[in-house]
Amino acid sequence: MPTVNDVLAAVPIYHQVRNIPYGGIGQRRVEDVLVNGRGSCSGKHLLLQKRLRQAGYRAEVVTIFTWFDLGIPNHPAMPDEIRAMLTVGKVPDYHHYVELHIGERVLKLDATWHDGLKPFGFPVNDCWDGAGDTVLAAPAVDYFPPQDDLAGFKAAKVAALSQNMQERRRRFFQATADWITELLRAEPVLRS
Repeated sequence: MPTVNDVLAAVPIYHQVRNIPYGGIGQRRVEDVLVNGRGSCSGKHLLLQKRLRQAGYRAEVVTIFTWFDLGIPNHPAMPDEIRAMLTVGKVPDYHHYVELHIGERVLKLDATWHDGLKPFGFPVNDCWDGAGDTVLAAPAVDYFPPQDDLAGFKAAKVAALSQNMQERRRRFFQATADWITELLRAEPVLRS
């Protein structure tokens, strides 16, 4: 088991997963992230947890309820649909990140956004060096501890939202994933 001083070995693991492009909405399996070369917050954080555990760390995926729009900048290069939804706000999500346990410390690691989104103001966490928490993709409103069935837990939480909120969430994440896919097609450098 890594010691307090061993957090530095987690840094390249974190960045390798973080730099996988965001996408694959609804795909929450590690295998999907690896096969498709992109992943949702669920899939990417399950992959990060798996790789950190393989390296001997104690790592848990936790869930937060958030208004996801609060973590995304309203950038002029975004499609009008996304910008309009960001302006109105209130895009609900049950977002995930990894809690990395190092001795008595618990570090919050959010690997949602890859480097290609930095020019658009996304909190890509490209400078994380093992000292402290990363910036979460959106601020937490509520916190849920690790779940044995993360995908089932998230699906149940999303299903409990009103139909209007479910549709708003679906449209927002689909539009965002589509935009990122277009960016990747137009600018291969955004993959790194």
